[in-house]
Amino acid sequence: MSRGPRAPWALLMILLLSTTAGIAADSPVPPDIGHRTSDIAPFSVSLSASANSVNIGDPLVVTVTYRWPGGWTVVSPNGEPDPAKDFANAFVTNFPPPQKNSSGQEERRVFTLTLLANRDGAWELPRPTFTVQTPEGARSVVASTVLVQVGAEDKPADLPPARQAWTRARGPADNERAWWMLAIALVVIAGVVALLLARRRQQETTRTPWEQFYEDWQSASNAADGKEAGARLSLALRRCLGTVFRFDGPAATTREAAAFLRGRLPDDEFRDLVRLLESLDALRWAPEHLPPSAVRPLAEQGRAWNGALKRRLDAEAELLKAAGTTRSTDTARASSANAADAKKSA
Repeated sequence: MSRGPRAPWALLMILLLSTTAGIAADSPVPPDIGHRTSDIAPFSVSLSASANSVNIGDPLVVTVTYRWPGGWTVVSPNGEPDPAKDFANAFVTNFPPPQKNSSGQEERRVFTLTLLANRDGAWELPRPTFTVQTPEGARSVVASTVLVQVGAEDKPADLPPARQAWTRARGPADNERAWWMLAIALVVIAGVVALLLARRRQQETTRTPWEQFYEDWQSASNAADGKEAGARLSLALRRCLGTVFRFDGPAATTREAAAFLRGRLPDDEFRDLVRLLESLDALRWAPEHLPPSAVRPLAEQGRAWNGALKRRLDAEAELLKAAGTTRSTDTARASSANAADAKKSA
């Protein structure tokens, strides 16, 4: 009687144990993978550029990244990677310190350089070399090739020809009209060119050398830079003298003009002219931005010298004219006297 109530509980415990054992038998048993080890950090050097194409003189940002496992030693004088030796022949404008990242398993250095492209065409960037010392020995790796296009491409894109616009059909009358319209246009253009040349020639012939010198002198006096004013004044003097004495004054140098005028001018005028032209030529070696006030005395001296030359030449012309008039009067009087004598003798 005492064992009857315990039988159901014992049966229930047996069923629970059997179910647990079956589930454990059906579940997969993971294989023994042995002793776990941490992954080794990568060993590499990478190179990248901020653009695929640039123009000559444009900046190009280049990024160089070095990665190596902790505990390995970088083969360099200071124990740190340095791309300076690889970019020694490049035009580097900015080379800031690198970004350093260190963990227990990996070391990383990121360099950001700024280069300038100095030639057109395909530009292969320098490939940095990275060498480290490992427990097994020295190891080296080289960055991949990076190409950048500098300047325009070799040839433009080969586009198909444009389609011709819709136009009406051309007839014989169109060709005849085109010929006489072209002839009229050519005649009009030739007439305009001839008129302009004639007007310019008329202005040049009616303008005396002294008037031309005065205009050039005013232009030189109004110049904003002293060196420019000196050059214009020298050109004005040589142009006036070339017109008066019949030689190419604007194309002649000071020495050539002096050699031509030697003997054609009085000694005093010749010395003053040579001294003035040499002083104007010396302004070429003056400092930049020479004030016009420094050239004003030379400008006044040139104007006075040119005026004195004009007055002397005009006086000589008047004397020649007066001498010619007197000679013609004497000749007429002699002819009249001879005629009177001839009548008396007759």
